[in-house]
Amino acid sequence: MSAPSVAKPTWRYPGPVVAAPPTSEDLLLAAKPPRLRYSNFTDSIVPRPPFDLSIHLRQDIFDGIHHPYNTDAFESSLLKFNLTDSYPQLVQNLCHGFPLGNMPPLLDTVILPNHPSCLEYSQAIDEYLASEVASQRMSGPFSREEVGRILRGPFQSSPLIVSVQPQHPGAPDKIRICRHLSKASRSHASVNSHIKKEDFPTRFDTASKVADLVSLPYL
Repeated sequence: MSAPSVAKPTWRYPGPVVAAPPTSEDLLLAAKPPRLRYSNFTDSIVPRPPFDLSIHLRQDIFDGIHHPYNTDAFESSLLKFNLTDSYPQLVQNLCHGFPLGNMPPLLDTVILPNHPSCLEYSQAIDEYLASEVASQRMSGPFSREEVGRILRGPFQSSPLIVSVQPQHPGAPDKIRICRHLSKASRSHASVNSHIKKEDFPTRFDTASKVADLVSLPYL
Protein backbone atom coordinates (compact mmCIF):
# COMPACT_ATOMS: atom_id res chain seq x y z
CA MET A 1 0.00 0.00 0.00
CA SER A 2 1.61 3.23 -1.13
CA ALA A 3 1.69 6.34 0.99
CA PRO A 4 -0.63 9.11 -0.10
CA SER A 5 1.09 11.81 -2.16
CA VAL A 6 1.54 15.22 -0.58
CA ALA A 7 1.27 18.25 -2.80
CA LYS A 8 4.39 20.40 -2.71
CA PRO A 9 3.83 24.04 -1.91
CA THR A 10 4.35 26.42 -4.81
CA TRP A 11 6.63 29.36 -3.97
CA ARG A 12 6.21 32.61 -5.82
CA TYR A 13 9.32 34.75 -5.67
CA PRO A 14 8.66 38.49 -5.63
CA GLY A 15 9.79 40.41 -8.68
CA PRO A 16 12.16 43.32 -8.58
CA VAL A 17 11.09 46.17 -6.33
CA VAL A 18 10.02 49.15 -8.40
CA ALA A 19 10.57 52.42 -6.64
CA ALA A 20 7.82 54.96 -6.72
CA PRO A 21 8.49 57.82 -9.13
CA PRO A 22 10.08 60.83 -7.45
CA THR A 23 7.83 63.66 -6.45
CA SER A 24 8.45 67.37 -6.25
CA GLU A 25 8.97 66.93 -2.49
CA ASP A 26 11.79 64.46 -3.22
CA LEU A 27 13.48 67.01 -5.44
CA LEU A 28 13.18 69.78 -2.87
CA LEU A 29 14.44 67.50 -0.11
CA ALA A 30 17.51 66.54 -2.15
CA ALA A 31 18.26 70.13 -3.07
CA LYS A 32 17.55 71.72 0.30
CA PRO A 33 20.80 72.72 2.01
CA PRO A 34 21.42 72.33 5.73
CA ARG A 35 20.51 75.38 7.77
CA LEU A 36 23.50 77.63 8.42
CA ARG A 37 23.56 80.22 11.18
CA TYR A 38 24.89 83.58 10.05
CA SER A 39 26.17 86.21 12.46
CA ASN A 40 24.51 89.59 12.59
CA PHE A 41 27.14 92.31 12.98
CA THR A 42 24.68 95.22 13.08
CA ASP A 43 25.30 95.96 16.75
CA SER A 44 29.08 96.02 16.26
CA ILE A 45 29.05 98.66 13.49
CA VAL A 46 30.47 101.96 14.74
CA PRO A 47 28.55 104.78 13.02
CA ARG A 48 30.44 107.67 11.48
CA PRO A 49 29.21 111.25 11.98
CA PRO A 50 26.62 112.68 9.56
CA PHE A 51 27.93 114.40 6.48
CA ASP A 52 29.11 117.96 7.15
CA LEU A 53 29.89 119.97 4.02
CA SER A 54 32.37 122.14 5.92
CA ILE A 55 34.42 119.14 7.07
CA HIS A 56 33.80 116.11 4.88
CA LEU A 57 34.20 115.28 1.17
CA ARG A 58 32.46 113.17 -1.43
CA GLN A 59 29.29 111.92 0.25
CA ASP A 60 28.65 109.86 -2.91
CA ILE A 61 31.70 107.71 -2.19
CA PHE A 62 30.85 107.18 1.47
CA ASP A 63 27.26 106.18 0.69
CA GLY A 64 27.96 104.36 -2.58
CA ILE A 65 27.13 100.65 -2.88
CA HIS A 66 28.21 99.09 -6.19
CA HIS A 67 27.46 95.53 -7.25
CA PRO A 68 25.90 93.83 -10.29
CA TYR A 69 23.00 92.22 -8.41
CA ASN A 70 19.31 93.08 -8.53
CA THR A 71 18.43 93.59 -4.87
CA ASP A 72 14.68 93.65 -5.50
CA ALA A 73 14.90 90.33 -7.36
CA PHE A 74 16.78 88.75 -4.44
CA GLU A 75 14.18 89.98 -1.97
CA SER A 76 11.29 88.79 -4.15
CA SER A 77 12.82 85.32 -4.63
CA LEU A 78 13.55 84.89 -0.92
CA LEU A 79 9.94 85.73 -0.12
CA LYS A 80 8.55 83.53 -2.90
CA PHE A 81 10.40 80.42 -1.74
CA ASN A 82 10.16 81.13 2.01
CA LEU A 83 13.92 81.53 2.39
CA THR A 84 14.03 84.90 4.12
CA ASP A 85 14.62 83.28 7.51
CA SER A 86 17.54 81.30 6.08
CA TYR A 87 19.28 84.43 4.76
CA PRO A 88 18.01 87.18 7.08
CA GLN A 89 20.72 89.80 6.41
CA LEU A 90 21.26 89.22 2.68
CA VAL A 91 19.04 91.98 1.30
CA GLN A 92 20.11 94.46 3.98
CA ASN A 93 23.78 93.80 3.24
CA LEU A 94 23.24 94.13 -0.51
CA CYS A 95 21.72 97.56 0.13
CA HIS A 96 24.16 98.82 2.77
CA GLY A 97 27.34 96.75 2.44
CA PHE A 98 28.65 93.51 3.95
CA PRO A 99 30.44 93.85 7.31
CA LEU A 100 33.86 92.23 7.50
CA GLY A 101 33.15 90.96 10.98
CA ASN A 102 33.16 92.20 14.56
CA MET A 103 35.80 94.86 14.02
CA PRO A 104 37.20 97.07 16.82
CA PRO A 105 36.72 100.85 16.70
CA LEU A 106 39.35 102.74 14.70
CA LEU A 107 40.97 105.31 16.97
CA ASP A 108 43.94 106.21 14.75
CA THR A 109 44.66 106.18 11.05
CA VAL A 110 46.90 103.24 10.13
CA ILE A 111 48.67 103.03 6.75
CA LEU A 112 50.82 99.93 6.42
CA PRO A 113 53.63 100.17 3.82
CA ASN A 114 53.36 98.20 0.60
CA HIS A 115 55.28 94.97 0.13
CA PRO A 116 58.75 95.34 -1.51
CA SER A 117 57.43 93.45 -4.56
CA CYS A 118 55.52 96.61 -5.49
CA LEU A 119 58.78 98.35 -6.37
CA GLU A 120 59.62 95.77 -9.04
CA TYR A 121 56.14 95.81 -10.56
CA SER A 122 55.23 99.48 -10.15
CA GLN A 123 54.08 99.82 -13.77
CA ALA A 124 51.73 96.83 -13.46
CA ILE A 125 50.29 98.34 -10.27
CA ASP A 126 49.72 101.72 -11.93
CA GLU A 127 47.94 100.03 -14.85
CA TYR A 128 45.81 97.95 -12.50
CA LEU A 129 44.75 100.92 -10.38
CA ALA A 130 43.97 102.99 -13.48
CA SER A 131 41.76 100.21 -14.86
CA GLU A 132 39.90 99.90 -11.55
CA VAL A 133 39.23 103.64 -11.46
CA ALA A 134 38.15 103.66 -15.13
CA SER A 135 35.69 100.82 -14.47
CA GLN A 136 34.33 102.69 -11.39
CA ARG A 137 35.26 99.87 -9.03
CA MET A 138 37.63 102.26 -7.26
CA SER A 139 37.86 106.00 -6.63
CA GLY A 140 40.92 108.20 -6.38
CA PRO A 141 43.74 108.81 -6.06
CA PHE A 142 43.31 110.72 -2.80
CA SER A 143 45.70 111.99 -0.18
CA ARG A 144 45.64 110.72 3.39
CA GLU A 145 43.87 113.90 4.50
CA GLU A 146 41.25 113.57 1.77
CA VAL A 147 40.49 109.93 2.63
CA GLY A 148 39.99 110.89 6.27
CA ARG A 149 37.49 113.54 5.22
CA ILE A 150 35.69 111.13 2.86
CA LEU A 151 35.48 108.37 5.48
CA ARG A 152 34.69 110.91 8.25
CA GLY A 153 37.35 109.72 10.64
CA PRO A 154 40.36 107.42 11.10
CA PHE A 155 40.87 104.51 8.70
CA GLN A 156 43.19 101.56 8.18
CA SER A 157 44.84 100.98 4.81
CA SER A 158 46.25 97.52 4.18
CA PRO A 159 49.24 97.30 1.83
CA LEU A 160 49.48 96.01 -1.71
CA ILE A 161 51.49 92.91 -2.58
CA VAL A 162 52.27 91.41 -5.99
CA SER A 163 51.82 87.68 -6.55
CA VAL A 164 53.72 86.24 -9.52
CA GLN A 165 52.32 82.98 -10.92
CA PRO A 166 54.49 81.11 -13.46
CA GLN A 167 52.62 79.76 -16.49
CA HIS A 168 53.40 77.02 -18.98
CA PRO A 169 56.78 77.18 -20.81
CA GLY A 170 56.96 80.12 -23.19
CA ALA A 171 54.07 82.01 -21.59
CA PRO A 172 54.66 85.15 -19.52
CA ASP A 173 54.13 85.04 -15.77
CA LYS A 174 50.71 86.10 -14.51
CA ILE A 175 50.88 89.17 -12.31
CA ARG A 176 48.23 89.55 -9.62
CA ILE A 177 47.89 92.72 -7.56
CA CYS A 178 46.55 91.80 -4.12
CA ARG A 179 45.45 93.66 -1.01
CA HIS A 180 47.42 92.15 1.89
CA LEU A 181 44.72 92.07 4.58
CA SER A 182 46.83 89.76 6.77
CA LYS A 183 49.64 92.27 7.15
CA ALA A 184 50.14 93.65 10.65
CA SER A 185 52.66 95.79 12.47
CA ARG A 186 54.00 95.67 16.02
CA SER A 187 51.42 98.18 17.15
CA HIS A 188 48.46 97.37 14.91
CA ALA A 189 46.75 94.06 14.15
CA SER A 190 45.82 93.02 10.63
CA VAL A 191 42.28 93.23 9.31
CA ASN A 192 42.08 89.44 8.92
CA SER A 193 43.06 88.86 12.55
CA HIS A 194 39.69 90.26 13.63
CA ILE A 195 37.70 87.98 11.31
CA LYS A 196 36.54 84.65 12.74
CA LYS A 197 35.79 81.88 10.27
CA GLU A 198 33.03 80.62 12.57
CA ASP A 199 31.11 83.81 11.79
CA PHE A 200 31.01 82.97 8.07
CA PRO A 201 29.78 79.37 7.71
CA THR A 202 29.65 77.76 4.30
CA ARG A 203 29.04 74.30 2.89
CA PHE A 204 30.11 72.13 -0.02
CA ASP A 205 27.96 69.34 -1.42
CA THR A 206 29.58 65.94 -1.81
CA ALA A 207 29.76 64.19 -5.17
CA SER A 208 27.13 61.68 -4.03
CA LYS A 209 24.76 64.49 -3.02
CA VAL A 210 25.10 66.15 -6.42
CA ALA A 211 24.62 62.78 -8.15
CA ASP A 212 21.40 62.18 -6.19
CA LEU A 213 20.14 65.62 -7.12
CA VAL A 214 20.83 65.50 -10.85
CA SER A 215 19.46 61.95 -11.12
CA LEU A 216 15.95 63.19 -10.27
CA PRO A 217 13.92 64.15 -13.34
CA TYR A 218 12.44 67.59 -13.68
CA LEU A 219 8.85 67.54 -12.49
